[in-house]
Amino acid sequence: MISDAEQADHARSHYKAAANHVAAAGEHLDGWEDASGGVEKMAGAQLSKAAFEIGQATAQHAMGKKHVDSLIGREGYDGNPAFEAAKAASGGMGHELKMAAESHAALHQADREQNGAQMIARHKDLRGHLAKASAHAEDASTGLGKCLEAGDNGSTKTAKVLKGELLKSSRDDFRLWLPVCKIDELPDGALLVTCIANVSDFIDSDGEYFTPEALAKAMTDWAPFGNIREQHNPSKPVGTIRQPTIGKLDGEQPGWWMAEHPETKTPAAFMRVHVPNVGDSRETIVKLKVGLLTGCSVGGSINPGGRQTVEVEVDENGVVLREAA
Repeated sequence: MISDAEQADHARSHYKAAANHVAAAGEHLDGWEDASGGVEKMAGAQLSKAAFEIGQATAQHAMGKKHVDSLIGREGYDGNPAFEAAKAASGGMGHELKMAAESHAALHQADREQNGAQMIARHKDLRGHLAKASAHAEDASTGLGKCLEAGDNGSTKTAKVLKGELLKSSRDDFRLWLPVCKIDELPDGALLVTCIANVSDFIDSDGEYFTPEALAKAMTDWAPFGNIREQHNPSKPVGTIRQPTIGKLDGEQPGWWMAEHPETKTPAAFMRVHVPNVGDSRETIVKLKVGLLTGCSVGGSINPGGRQTVEVEVDENGVVLREAA
């Protein structure tokens, strides 16, 4: 179950994604205007692409609204002016997207009939609704951002101590589960999934443990490969902690590192996974968004290295259900 802060952060991400789709729809509409500002000839392909983007914006808005609705009645949100403003903006955005869809249908009909006057009028209506939807998306994102900056009830920092768990299937191998603490959606629909777990107090049933230094060394050796599989299935790669080989990411980057846990101040393992919006990864993205996949499971081998301490060797990684860690 995700925290209130995570709900707000997810909603904000969906509204931002919806705004990107609205902007894309507007770009397709730009292709219909001639140099004098009129609309003389509609391009069927551009019209279809605009419809697709409006549909995507509507879907993103629906997911954002679902998260916002879950915060109604929650302490720190209900009655908060910033949250109320975000909620109102979300409602306005939904209305404008609905009107945009209706205007698009009317524009499509005018295009089929080659009614120039109606094409110009409906084009203007559609652009107006898209502009208002974009403004509402910005207001909703801003309001939720203020909630997240307000304090404990709206903080994007870790809401609880995420300790993870060390599981061993035998004396010679292990699984370390790192629960998801943050999911960010990128403009292209891909996800950046951040996981965190305390690692300083893992002790297995044999009384053995591995040190943060040992885990850091093992992960450093594994990182250049950095592939992520769903449920450790070797035939289902769905992401990576490596940098993309095509294009680049703005802002936070995928990777692996050891750092101080924000609450316990003890050594913690962090992992940020890039799940691209392609192939099998699209199904994984949906599962992550709805909470079916809840963490990353690091698998590896254990090499005895001293009394009550073991060295570790990482050989795989997966995005997994909690029960399957």
